[in-house]
Amino acid sequence: MRSLCSDPSAQVRRAVLEFSRELLSSGSQSCWPWDVVGHIFIEFSRTSGRLVAGGLFAWETPEDGAIRALCMDILGSLDVTRRGMSKLLWPRLLQYVVPAQYSGMLIPLSRCLRALVERWERAGCKEEEEEPDAMDSQEQARLPAPQALLARLLVVAAAPYPSSERAVAALQLLQALHGRIHRGLGVAWATEIPLLLQYLEGRTESSLDSAEWEHRVLEFLRASLEPIEDKAWTVGLSQELSQQLGSSAAGSWEKLFLSKALGTVLAACQDLRHVQGQVLRFLQETNPVELSEAKGMISVVPHAAKSHFHLVLGTVTMFSAAFTRDWSYQASTGWKVRRRQKMGRAQTVRAALMRTYSGIALHAPKEQLLACVDKEIMGNILQLSRDKQRDLQLKLALVQSITEVSCAIQAVGDCGSFELSLKQEATRTLLDWIKGEPWDSLVYGVFQALEELSKLRPPLSRKENRNLLAACCQSVLSHPSEERMKKGRKSVRAAVNMQLLHRRGMEDLGHLIETLLEAEATSACFDDVVHVLKGWLTSAKAWERERALRLCAHVLGACKERFELMVSRDPPRALVPHSHHSRPWQGALPGWVLGFGAPGITGQPFRLPFCLVAAPGAGWAVEASGRWGCLQPFSCCCPLQRGCPYKQFGSLVGLLGSLTSDCLATCRQRAWVCLGYLLQMQAKTTEVPQADEIRCLCEELNSPDTETLAEACTNVTKAVCRCIPAAQAVDFLTAVLDSLLRVVPPRARAVWKWVFIFLVECRKEILQEVPKILNTLYTYMQQSTHRPFLLRAVFLLTHFHQEPVISSLLQKSLLMDGDTVELWRSLGRSILRIRILRCLVEKLNRAGNDRLGTDSSTCEWHNRQTALETVTITRAISEVVLALRSTEELRQLLPHLLPSLLRWASEMLGRERLLFLMGSWRQLFLECQMHVEKPCRIFLSAIQLVLGKCMAQKWMWLLMNQGVWARLEDPLAHPEGVCLLSR
Repeated sequence: MRSLCSDPSAQVRRAVLEFSRELLSSGSQSCWPWDVVGHIFIEFSRTSGRLVAGGLFAWETPEDGAIRALCMDILGSLDVTRRGMSKLLWPRLLQYVVPAQYSGMLIPLSRCLRALVERWERAGCKEEEEEPDAMDSQEQARLPAPQALLARLLVVAAAPYPSSERAVAALQLLQALHGRIHRGLGVAWATEIPLLLQYLEGRTESSLDSAEWEHRVLEFLRASLEPIEDKAWTVGLSQELSQQLGSSAAGSWEKLFLSKALGTVLAACQDLRHVQGQVLRFLQETNPVELSEAKGMISVVPHAAKSHFHLVLGTVTMFSAAFTRDWSYQASTGWKVRRRQKMGRAQTVRAALMRTYSGIALHAPKEQLLACVDKEIMGNILQLSRDKQRDLQLKLALVQSITEVSCAIQAVGDCGSFELSLKQEATRTLLDWIKGEPWDSLVYGVFQALEELSKLRPPLSRKENRNLLAACCQSVLSHPSEERMKKGRKSVRAAVNMQLLHRRGMEDLGHLIETLLEAEATSACFDDVVHVLKGWLTSAKAWERERALRLCAHVLGACKERFELMVSRDPPRALVPHSHHSRPWQGALPGWVLGFGAPGITGQPFRLPFCLVAAPGAGWAVEASGRWGCLQPFSCCCPLQRGCPYKQFGSLVGLLGSLTSDCLATCRQRAWVCLGYLLQMQAKTTEVPQADEIRCLCEELNSPDTETLAEACTNVTKAVCRCIPAAQAVDFLTAVLDSLLRVVPPRARAVWKWVFIFLVECRKEILQEVPKILNTLYTYMQQSTHRPFLLRAVFLLTHFHQEPVISSLLQKSLLMDGDTVELWRSLGRSILRIRILRCLVEKLNRAGNDRLGTDSSTCEWHNRQTALETVTITRAISEVVLALRSTEELRQLLPHLLPSLLRWASEMLGRERLLFLMGSWRQLFLECQMHVEKPCRIFLSAIQLVLGKCMAQKWMWLLMNQGVWARLEDPLAHPEGVCLLSR
């Protein structure tokens, strides 16, 4: 039989195992039953050993799998109640609990051992069997120590298996063996183990959080060690864990868990000399070049600091200082190649020490952390990170260490007046890295470290915040587009990886800005965010605008329900019409006001097309998932105090409004998303019904129907424009007009639509701002190629505010430039021409009515002002009349217009003030650089132009032949000329 046990044939091995099953079930005494049980474990180990030895390239044959299953089945069906089995198996089976190759047998092994323990306890430890079967000294030596049993079963219980059955078996066996492991564990385990089993109940591999479960097992170990006062036993457990740690495979999960368990045991150990020795041994003997060993050190030392914070921190600081001194000396000696090798190893050690410091902060007692975190932890981390050239591990360690230390400080809770004095230095270190290596900052997640760091006090100054935002946006938004990345990379996979990293960087940047807004909670911080983003929203590169819009949408959406926005101190008014499904301005204003199907400023039908911001049949849902742009119906607001007007609202709306006509469809979509957010922000200050209507209105932006989409865009535009405070009208128009310098001509009409809708919707509120608005339009008229649209805007402004517009135009220089002339002539071609002429005539009649007497000291000044006013009005009348295409309405105005013009022509030639007036007016004309020999000719030319429009050509020739115009210029013959003109 023994010769067959070594046969490699699978059939023979199965036959031997089946025979062993029969022997154990028959209770035969013909052979030693323990050898049969041992052979079962040997066969299981042979198959498992080949599988483990093969590593990643191992594959299991069907025969090996069948033999292992047979071994487990035989052990599982073993009847321990048979005569002699109890003394035969107990406690010999314990020697198969600790070796790793028998872990697969733990479930049936646990069942057998628990049954044996129960049987033994029931017998009261008395001999129940008649035949003696005492264990020899060699078998006694092979039995595992109590600490080894505890360590191994903890590893098996915490291991991430597809099924929780093995963890349940390990925990049940622990509970059964509590008396053999330590007599002080019974009470604690009677409470703790059932809780762990309850947590595992009904959980599968997908539903079980492995990290959470591992944390629970470590907490179970910590709670188990609390009632044990035996220092020697705890020291023995730490030594056993160290031994198993040394024999475990490099890089395995088991090695990392044993490191955490060892740190937990050291935290519970009361022998401080042993704790310090173990910590120092790990620091000195660990080879950080091996990643698994570095992780082990980072796990052991911080876990030990939970109960020995100052001891462990002091030990690490002592080792770090000694290492820094030695490294500085070694780096300055030796050959260059050897120095380079030493520097590479030194950076690896420093990275491991930095992570160890941050791990200590995470595991430190909250009441002791704040006193040491600034100088002894963060200070040492920054000192270790100082290097001209950081390698991959040092960069990653710097980011992770700063992040973990910041999280540890936040976890303390109420920090009182605590301020991290090294916060500015840590921020500068990260910012210098971002500026110098922007791509690396995306790879290593620097924004996450800055996000956590920004939550700590003291807050950064406004200048530092703006520099932080500018540097972060520069590193992310200026990155090459996806097309350029694909062209510059050798493989498509590399380009895809870079694209994924960039998206993660965008998301991290959004979280960072969101955190800065939460930390500051002032309008100044939001102003800085908008100020930085404006530079990218107006970029000439389409992909930079698209990224900036994506970031803007994230920021506006993330601030929902946290702050309130008040853009005006005026009482809230309706933001949308009673029925937002109605056509724009239907039933409120005549269609020609905006030029829909009626003669416009050029006298021809002028139609303003709606800009469709998506392809026909396409919806508004942005392709990015999650919080990155899909317009959802919820409210959000910006960090402003209630009642405090937001000074950049108008310019932001103008900028976003112009981007709804961008050349990229994604830019147009995200611009509407941002405007929807802004609209719902303002809706929070209105009544609930209005907020509901706005929410429904924003939902329509996702409609796939082209007509519905166009109507929704128009209604959103109207509603947003009504939110703009009158004091910010110029800022809004400036932002829109600036954008026209970058907009392609086919999309310019859609941008101008914002200007037209604003002038109509806010016509009542902008009365006081009309001169500034007109001046803004006039300024852009001098540098813009969109003159028809500018003239249209002036027409709309004049239609609603005729008197302020005309008064502002008359304030221009006496010497009219081409733009002013074109404005007057465009108004003369519009449907407002007669209203404008009548207004100018009234102003000409009123000119000089408030003039003081001739003896007044201010008479000269009034005369000069009157001269300037009358000449300006007369020239304006001339330009308007020159542009007229119909004379019927002008003839009706002649009885008012001609007398006024003749009055001022006669006054210039009046005998009683002739010399005084001529001298004064000539000086005025010279100051205005108008070289006119006879100033009265300005008025006479206007009369001649008016009559030329109303009279036939033959009558004009008759007046000229009779010398009417020459007599009107002559002071002596002027009355005769007036008589001839009036006949």
